[in-house]
Amino acid sequence: TGRMPRYKATQLRMQDTLAVSYRWHDENSVHLASGLELNITQWQATAILQGIDTTGCVYCWIDNLAIPSERKLRSVQKTLLSRMMAVYSAALVTMALRSRETEGDRYHQRVWTLQEFCAARSLIVITETCVTGQDEEAPPDRGLAAVLDGEEMVIESLRREYMERQERCEPVWLTAGGAIGTMRSISAADAARIWNTYQMLATRLHCRYRSDTVRALYPLLWNRPAESEQELVALLEALEEVHGISQAGLVHLLREFSIRDFKQVVSGNLTEFVSEEVVGGIPSADTSKEGAMLTSPPTPVLAWTADDERNPQRIIE
Repeated sequence: TGRMPRYKATQLRMQDTLAVSYRWHDENSVHLASGLELNITQWQATAILQGIDTTGCVYCWIDNLAIPSERKLRSVQKTLLSRMMAVYSAALVTMALRSRETEGDRYHQRVWTLQEFCAARSLIVITETCVTGQDEEAPPDRGLAAVLDGEEMVIESLRREYMERQERCEPVWLTAGGAIGTMRSISAADAARIWNTYQMLATRLHCRYRSDTVRALYPLLWNRPAESEQELVALLEALEEVHGISQAGLVHLLREFSIRDFKQVVSGNLTEFVSEEVVGGIPSADTSKEGAMLTSPPTPVLAWTADDERNPQRIIE
């Protein structure tokens, strides 16, 4: 009923923070405090309260409340989005809420929740179960599902890989030589492998803005948190300069398609966003650099489906 206290997310406070990783629900809202609504379901709200009580954390990070949506603060939005991996890596505990969703909207089908799930240093996973009376034997893609075994296998494998190399994670600005030095420290074979992993994930995961695919996946896959969007662009340009893998299309995305006002999207004014509302996030790649590697993105496919559930090997080849 009263105002909800809000605090600046300092490094010290993050040591006592529960970070919430969840699927946004623009069609739902829960009243939190006077004049404050959050785009979550009642199940998610209950899980968050239980998580705060169970962990005993003093603070709670919820990105929808922490990232400003005003148009005049777009530069702040982009800076914060570039730093999201650092937020979930620094939080004492991350709680992943795998709510029941329609095909394409499941927790493990979104680019931002992948980053949050993999980067969390300590993870609690809460999965919403079927409602009483619903046919639990029905194929997941005919209704709501929280997770499929096939996608869970792949995402957990990615998290294990990230955790194994987390101690070698170094921000770009701390690396000798900056972005160029970062890419020179990575072998050509590893660079090609990481680029192929990006292409695979970008064609199977969903996001509202395809430019967010770069913002979410690059810091995670290259193991290099970015301080700002400019630093992220520098990382892409260094990848092309050092390893000859064309990044022109992705750089264009970050420079030309800045984050829109979330409130305008929610209000239904979608006209100017149609070109960015896609499955996956790889634009056509081209190169004007002599000798640069020509990369043609794989054909976009739906994120994990019931077919993948029956044949999970398809999505990890």
